[in-house]
Amino acid sequence: MSGRDVVVERSGASLRFLPELLTQFPAARFVHMYRDGPDSAMSMSRHPLFRLGVMIGDMRAELGVDPYRNPDPRHTELLPARLRPFAPYSLDAAALAGTDIPLVRFGDMWSRATGALRHLAGLPAERLLHLSYDAVMTDPEPQLTTFGHFAGLAEPEVWAARVAGKVDRKRAGAASRLSAGQAEELRLACVPGTRRLTGLLDGTAAAAR
Repeated sequence: MSGRDVVVERSGASLRFLPELLTQFPAARFVHMYRDGPDSAMSMSRHPLFRLGVMIGDMRAELGVDPYRNPDPRHTELLPARLRPFAPYSLDAAALAGTDIPLVRFGDMWSRATGALRHLAGLPAERLLHLSYDAVMTDPEPQLTTFGHFAGLAEPEVWAARVAGKVDRKRAGAASRLSAGQAEELRLACVPGTRRLTGLLDGTAAAAR
């Protein structure tokens, strides 16, 4: 439909739609780009949608329903004052950006999201590429060349050499700048997700041998 030889689609938070993507695109190849859990949580903590996701969890605990799936103007008055700026009919972007949310909440969120990785476990090697975000940051050209070959680009080495300079290497290692106490709390919150991720990568490596 697009007249292209290769089409790459990338949407944020697409893990939650993985079963539907696998069903709707039975011949598609999948690139699983993974990242260190604490660094992922740090990135999520700055993103408005993930910040709102934490607040929705708190509102659901208070109301018994997700106010964004079951919108009702009365929800605002039923919520405690600290949560009212995040309800659908009173959403305040400045309040969302400024509210203090502990980093461990995002570590928990990242760990829960990795539960969807089980849907990738059955994909054959020719349809699944695991690509380390941290490796791309450290040494982009060989990683992007691998991606180019997997995606079926005509000249993957040429393409990788051309775009490698666009990689922002400063994005790596964000969690390493935390205090020792914060870093340990965040690491522990990410342990369940790290175990799932390691299990998937180890299983894929074993199947390839």
